[in-house]
Amino acid sequence: MIITSKENSLIRHIKKLQIDKDYRAQNNEYILENPKNIRDILTSHPHLVSQLIHSIPLPFETDIPTQEISPDIMSHASSLKTPAGIMAILKKNIPTAPLSSYSTLWVIDQIQDPSNIGAIIRNAVAFNIPAILLTPGTTDPTHPKSVQASVGQLHQVDIIQLTEQKWTTEVTPKFQVVTLDTNATTPLTKFKPTGPTAFVFGSEGNGIITPYILENPHTAIHIPMSPKIESLNVATTTGIIGYWKSSPPGRGLGES
Repeated sequence: MIITSKENSLIRHIKKLQIDKDYRAQNNEYILENPKNIRDILTSHPHLVSQLIHSIPLPFETDIPTQEISPDIMSHASSLKTPAGIMAILKKNIPTAPLSSYSTLWVIDQIQDPSNIGAIIRNAVAFNIPAILLTPGTTDPTHPKSVQASVGQLHQVDIIQLTEQKWTTEVTPKFQVVTLDTNATTPLTKFKPTGPTAFVFGSEGNGIITPYILENPHTAIHIPMSPKIESLNVATTTGIIGYWKSSPPGRGLGES
């Protein structure tokens, strides 16, 4: 049966997942609307797909529960100006590994633009960064704009909420903490990691502002660039660090 009412319980559930971060957290679910990404996750992580909702014929076969809805209800439920006609309700990937099992962490400090968070997640997957830690005040990575900017890659990286206790007991004893700071004297091209590394990124406007990060020992570095530009967007910065981290020795930025 095709759903044609905005008051249907499934439609209300989808709509609330789109607009309410607390509801997403309570249900451990979020919405993905990119058909290609949905198809990919059905292949790689089908256990994370709760249900498929569509207003056009599905372009693939699946054993996942599906529900057809009318085009106008799809427009109502979608977060996109032009809905693709297919969406998936996804379960959040809940990390279980201890932080000590990771060789590299990205720590995102109070970044509030959901599109930036999504781009950072995409960069992390591109450069095989296994985990991202989010300080309180950082926007929800399951926000529709984050999901869209990440091209549906949230399930490919462990995303962990950071607390001060976790920082002092699990991060600083194990990892070399490296902050990205435009005023630092050490350039990225001269930095040599001494072991597992936690790179900390703040917003372009405010930098790193969480007190327990700044008050604990850390190494500050900067990315060399033209004096014509004062700073880089945080997502761009993570892309540069990701490329540098994944480059073979002797082939990093500024090296020959």
